[in-house]
Amino acid sequence: MPPFSFLLVLSAFLVVSQCVAEKVTDKVGGQRLSYENSPFHRVIKGFMIQGGDFTKGDGTGGPDTNGSQFFITTATARWLDGKHVVFGKVLEGMVCLLFYGNIPRMS
Repeated sequence: MPPFSFLLVLSAFLVVSQCVAEKVTDKVGGQRLSYENSPFHRVIKGFMIQGGDFTKGDGTGGPDTNGSQFFITTATARWLDGKHVVFGKVLEGMVCLLFYGNIPRMS
């Protein structure tokens, strides 16, 4: 894997959905819907990294996104138990993700 990259594996259903989404286009804008190269738009140091907004890339979503966003926790977050479903695991590049999750915010 290239430097500063990671591999995130989701459940079989979500991986299949992602593969199918590569051929699906937004009904309104004709944009291809895919997680490929979609940015992480929110980082909370010591908690999580949020991404999955593949239409605007800023967390505001858009038509036909159907709640596509997800987050990766970078520390134990017991208060989320019973509220959110764990559906994936970082298989490679966790060091990179932890580094990314600790980048100071720019104001």
